[in-house]
Amino acid sequence: MKFSLLALSHLAFAATKATASHLRTNEHSSRNLRKFDESCTAVLVDTQYEPEENTVSLALGKERDDLSIECLTPSGKVYQVPSADKAFIKKNFIDGDFVSGETTMVFGESIQMDISKSELVLNSIPTLIKNTFPVKVESGKGRKLAVIGDRTVLAVRIVLSDGETTASEDTIRDGIFGTNGDPVNLQTQYSNCSHGQLNFNSVGDLVSGNTLTINDGVLTVNLPNSSKNDSDTSIRNVINSLINSEFGLQPYQIANHVMYCMPTGVISGIAFAGVNSWYSVYRNEWCHQYSAVQLHEIGHNIGLGHSGEGNISVGSNQYRDQSGNMGFSYSQDDTYMCFNSAKSWQLGWYSTNAITIDAGGVRVYEGDVAGVVEDPSTVNVPQVIKLNTPFGDDFFLNFNLRSGFNSGTKEGADQVMITTTGNEGNSYSPSVLLAKLSAGGSWTSDSVFNGEDVTVTVNSIGARANIKICVGTCPVMTVSPTVSPSASPVASTGSPTSSPSTSPT
Repeated sequence: MKFSLLALSHLAFAATKATASHLRTNEHSSRNLRKFDESCTAVLVDTQYEPEENTVSLALGKERDDLSIECLTPSGKVYQVPSADKAFIKKNFIDGDFVSGETTMVFGESIQMDISKSELVLNSIPTLIKNTFPVKVESGKGRKLAVIGDRTVLAVRIVLSDGETTASEDTIRDGIFGTNGDPVNLQTQYSNCSHGQLNFNSVGDLVSGNTLTINDGVLTVNLPNSSKNDSDTSIRNVINSLINSEFGLQPYQIANHVMYCMPTGVISGIAFAGVNSWYSVYRNEWCHQYSAVQLHEIGHNIGLGHSGEGNISVGSNQYRDQSGNMGFSYSQDDTYMCFNSAKSWQLGWYSTNAITIDAGGVRVYEGDVAGVVEDPSTVNVPQVIKLNTPFGDDFFLNFNLRSGFNSGTKEGADQVMITTTGNEGNSYSPSVLLAKLSAGGSWTSDSVFNGEDVTVTVNSIGARANIKICVGTCPVMTVSPTVSPSASPVASTGSPTSSPSTSPT
């Protein structure tokens, strides 16, 4: 999708008010209330449940609230904002222009917080202020820079008065960083899928000199005055205050990403994470034992939305694309899997081998598509293709080769996969799987390319997929029988300019 951007100053602000119809009324009698007078950053929190939990909820006529808003203050405190319901989130953060982690929430003077729950009680409409900065793009690419670099991770093991994270520090460390031979984990799988471009490493050691010590990326915190009955936000606030008092730093100042490993019974679901933020929270063994949930939640931290299939507003369909890590997470130790085509475009790891097809530019591509397991620096064919619409959501294509560090993909193995998503594929947006094509298969879009459709045909599948993509009617391209066919892929901006050659006699 193409659009024009207004020139924005480095510190331009765009402010709007949420509508009152999208706020729930909170009953706040018998609460431990205190005036709240801070501004804070609005963080979209995405909670993941086990499929069985969603099934039970639907059978009872209930729907899980997967999305919520948390208020993150400069002092390191976090507060739930239950009045920001699903409609409010959809209007402002999914369909609107506000961005998690880049939006300030400003409240009226009458705002109170419930100390016992670390929860804001809203009596007025919050003002959302977007901090807008110029979008950095790669030269000639028209897209955001790739998610690359070296990032540090701190895992927090928690001991409450009535329970604790069952795994030891050594077990947690091995499950996240592979320090004792765990073959698939947060560190190895992100490094493999990105071909060494994005690496999550232990923050290392940090001795406070008092009661807390970070041992090679893992910290155990004892909270004798906190229990499972306390909200997870309250527990996190106690932890953050303790870390700050011991180290003189907020958790996010110590590491780029902080993983809170909660004892069983504290949180609903298996895990959640702040979108475009630094924290993720896990239920006990899901923190260290299952690599898929690690990649999923940290994926939210770096701006990825869910990968769905079908009507993603119904039940657990928002997780149904099981070809990559932003779908369902699995309770198995080692999940060799990367990301679908829409997420692969967003992450930018294969941008040197990414091409765009649209009605006003390159209209035809015929040739091979390589899987993500191939090293982008040695590949001379596309690994991800964008089918760019002038308006609305765009389409993305890749070849889901089941091999190596993607050998555990759960859906569409060795098929050409087509997904769709919004925001140009450059930022947080749920994606939907539309097609899984084997050799001989084809898919045709609606007429959303300036009134034309796009057809994708799979000619053959082997170590790579050979495909043909055309906007509108595919041009007839004839090769003389006396010349050997080229091994290189062919891209065309339209029909041939000369008449086809005469048939051989």
